[in-house]
Amino acid sequence: MNDLVLIVDDEPHVLDALKTALRGRFSVHTALGPQEGLDRVRSGEPYAVVISDLKMPGMDGIAFLASVRELSPGATRIMLTGHGDMDAAMKAVNSGGVFRFFTKPCPTPVLVEAIREGIVRHQEHAAIQALRQERDAGQAPGGNGQDEQAFEARLLEAAGAQSLGAKELKIAAMIRDGLSTKEIALRLHLSSRTVETYRNMLRRKLDLLNRPVNMQQYLIRLSR
Repeated sequence: MNDLVLIVDDEPHVLDALKTALRGRFSVHTALGPQEGLDRVRSGEPYAVVISDLKMPGMDGIAFLASVRELSPGATRIMLTGHGDMDAAMKAVNSGGVFRFFTKPCPTPVLVEAIREGIVRHQEHAAIQALRQERDAGQAPGGNGQDEQAFEARLLEAAGAQSLGAKELKIAAMIRDGLSTKEIALRLHLSSRTVETYRNMLRRKLDLLNRPVNMQQYLIRLSR
């Protein structure tokens, strides 16, 4: 699992304190200021989470995280600030796609939990990108990349407020293509029980639990 975290601040003692607090939990890199932070991101390090201070000379945290978003879209972005500025928080969310916004000093357990959630988001982003690349290359069993993207869009629309992860999208496509629970389990290196759990989750999220509907036929109709 990629647990690489980058912390950016213009105060060395803050970087040292955060690195000490997170030691043993994650792989932590630090950067003194936004320019050094951007250099680290540009170096190609696969950061799962990037944490930035808001107030920094030369470039504030909002502009910095907006640049990180362009350079590394899959990195989850977290903002720390010494001031409870709600306008800045909203701007950070809108401009930099910030996942969490905390006032310093942030309790270590709170920050640790946010980083763990951020790592999960990073993994989900990577899985979805890999799935889309596979489909764009025409390798998905259901058809060409454009057909699969259309199917995915209809599936997400059918789920409504119920979000679907990359694994659920992949299993839905396999069910549509007629693969059995055992075949799906073998292809994805899962247990049959786990696949059945995913099937039940799909039925619930697609509002099929209490309806006499064949899920494969339902998914085939979504593909058309």
